[in-house]
Amino acid sequence: MMTTGRWFLVTAILSVGLLAAPRSPLRNTGFESGGKSVGNWSVPTYWSGAVEPCTENPHGGKRCAKITTSTSRGRVWGRILHQGTIKPEFGRKIRYSAWVRGNGEILLGVIRYTQKTPGKPNYQYLWQEPVVQLGNEWREIVLEFRIMDPKIIRLCPVIEVRGEGAIAYVDEVAYEPVVSKDVVAKIAPNHPLATPGRSTGVVFSAERKGQPLTGSVTLLVVPPEGEPSSIELPLDDRGQATYRFAPKMAAADPWRLVFLHGESGASATVYADAMSADAYESMGKAAKALPAKPRHLLFIGDSLSDQKRGYNYVDKIGYWLSERTDGQGTVKNVGVGGDYISRVWQRLNKNPKSYRLNMYEDIFKPKPSRVFIFLGHNDSKAKSTTNYTTHCVNPATFEEEYRKTILKLQADTGVPVTVISATSSVYEITKASADKRAAVGKAHSLFGRPDHLKLFNAIAKRVAEETGCDYVDVYTPTRDHADKPSLFTGDGVHLSSPGNRYIATLLLEYLSETGK
Repeated sequence: MMTTGRWFLVTAILSVGLLAAPRSPLRNTGFESGGKSVGNWSVPTYWSGAVEPCTENPHGGKRCAKITTSTSRGRVWGRILHQGTIKPEFGRKIRYSAWVRGNGEILLGVIRYTQKTPGKPNYQYLWQEPVVQLGNEWREIVLEFRIMDPKIIRLCPVIEVRGEGAIAYVDEVAYEPVVSKDVVAKIAPNHPLATPGRSTGVVFSAERKGQPLTGSVTLLVVPPEGEPSSIELPLDDRGQATYRFAPKMAAADPWRLVFLHGESGASATVYADAMSADAYESMGKAAKALPAKPRHLLFIGDSLSDQKRGYNYVDKIGYWLSERTDGQGTVKNVGVGGDYISRVWQRLNKNPKSYRLNMYEDIFKPKPSRVFIFLGHNDSKAKSTTNYTTHCVNPATFEEEYRKTILKLQADTGVPVTVISATSSVYEITKASADKRAAVGKAHSLFGRPDHLKLFNAIAKRVAEETGCDYVDVYTPTRDHADKPSLFTGDGVHLSSPGNRYIATLLLEYLSETGK
């Protein structure tokens, strides 16, 4: 594996800049949640040791994690992992850190996963070297590394403790991309679109303290299938390097273009869509009538907006908006996976207990010229514990909170709000998934039942009309699409790449036809 890493033991803030990600990929980094257990962190049954919450002298907050060792496979050790998937950022330096105290030895590590290959392990560990000796005082340990192998598809942070009777107290874990605070790197467009026979230019630019960087950048070109390739591109006197994305054939999934400036550590990644000629022409035709006026569109949604960031329907709208306005049209996506109207309402009111409250930080910066709301699937899902008669959100509550949300958005921004219906779903798939869980007695939710979606869409439409909002029906066209399954992923609910292209086209048509 092409991965580089080094470890640090530090007692002060490092003199580097941390490039803030939209949200941390780690959950429960202070070990504050989980009740009697430690939420989001665990010891798999095939590992050793134990973890539990501890309220004795945490480094921050009210709790920390206490990791103990046990004997397994001829040695004494304990190890915890973070539950969840982290997508690697090729070439970008990552700083993984934790505050620790106790006795014994401790080290941070990362499991790097590749695609499964029969007969071969699909993972390797990257560990701190050497291990760190624990002491009574809190101190910070840091593992810095880069992922340089495009075959690595996900990462899993781990923490290991070693030694007979060792006890490690761990708190305030962090996982952050690192770059010199003086370096700014950009790529334009944010989501390049092309089709065989029609290329698009992708421009990487970087500067330090306002001065263009010099030298060259390495571009890694990762196709949806097949082997990646790398290209050295010189930086011009403006600190820019240009690559023309010219796919020879259409692809269902995007290409990944990763630019890395080795001397500064600056890196940037974009996803490029190699569309079919028909899809490209349909989207281009819809976008052709977009008013050529500067505007900023804000999208509030659930996982249909949160998934496939960098190449979903919002990003495709952003591409065409920028094209039509000479870069003066922008988009902002604050979609949150699992969201329903109650969570949106809480987050807009800055309720400190809101799920992923940070997603709405500076939500109205820059000020939007129009706000879109795209919800419904989670609100309308039905609970198996009530024989599918109770929804995640009661219909009356959905109506009340949807209205309050719209009125607040209108009052806070002074701009128009557009309500987007929930899409249809592949009910044969969602029903089969629910039936499988029911067969083994597991509580579950049923997504996408047509009558449930129609009920909640009717409520959303009524509220939109009563509050003076536009309403865009994407349920009917997704329900009646000639190749409906192609619009969705294997779960029958979330949008596939073709599905994101289709929704983008429908919304571009709305913006063009209405002159919005």
